[in-house]
Amino acid sequence: MDLNLLSLTDENYLKAIYQLCEQNVESSTSTNELALFLNLKPGTITESIRRLSDKGLIAYEKYQPLRLTIIGKSLALQIIRKQRLWKTWLVKKMAFGWEEIDDLAHQLEHIRSIKLIDKLDEILGFPLFDPHGDPIPDSKGNVRGKCFISLDRSTLMKSYRITAINDQSEKFIKYMDKLGLKIGDRLVPLDFEEYDQAITISLNDQQSIMLPKTVSENILITSELHCCAFENQQSNPPCLNYQLQN
Repeated sequence: MDLNLLSLTDENYLKAIYQLCEQNVESSTSTNELALFLNLKPGTITESIRRLSDKGLIAYEKYQPLRLTIIGKSLALQIIRKQRLWKTWLVKKMAFGWEEIDDLAHQLEHIRSIKLIDKLDEILGFPLFDPHGDPIPDSKGNVRGKCFISLDRSTLMKSYRITAINDQSEKFIKYMDKLGLKIGDRLVPLDFEEYDQAITISLNDQQSIMLPKTVSENILITSELHCCAFENQQSNPPCLNYQLQN
């Protein structure tokens, strides 16, 4: 099926279902979760879900979990590929801040030209990860797996690098900037506060910062010894090249 046969609403739903399924070990989601993710009432999304089901893009039965079909997943990955490439272009070529790019990329992701997107990928040097640390699917739909954990699940006195963020809202990214935290930074968890689960970290071996759980659970990290992002003992792994080159 061609993306040109989908409405913008269809594209938004497919992308949202894919993202929610990726977060679920059962690779499924529910209508309530989808409605909450899209900030809509459950009753308002039924028609769109049925339309996607009629097109063979999702497996749907009333009161049952939602799952993408093979075709639906392929189209969702095309949309996500466009979104994350546009995010990368906006930061690397247009000098937008990483807190500014979500809305713009959402508008640009609906451009249908595959030739344009492939050229964009080439111009950018075939990046593997976008500025928020999310893996970019290639032209065949292959996507780099994540080996990241959230900071609140880290081990004390172990060295990590910040590799991505869960909360990509402008408010959260500005808060990250205020704290001086960015993708590529080295950190070591020093102490967990039992009362409120706040965590104290050493940042780049220079300063100590205490972070509340609402922040630490939205910062994704990896160990340099155990993550695919640091394969082949690269000193500058591909998911971090954006920040380290600036």
